[in-house]
Amino acid sequence: MEGKKKNSNLQLEINNLIDNAVNNAVARRNPVEDLEDALQLKWQHRLLVKQS
Repeated sequence: MEGKKKNSNLQLEINNLIDNAVNNAVARRNPVEDLEDALQLKWQHRLLVKQS
């Protein structure tokens, strides 16, 4: 019984590590996407201004 509890705790720790890694990766990627969106809007605005 003690072995099953230890394995269960280890699995929970591994799952938590995976969740943290994924969340960190998403958090690092989001600023890049936000920057890309901002740059795209800036270029679209410049094109509209030039056409006016």
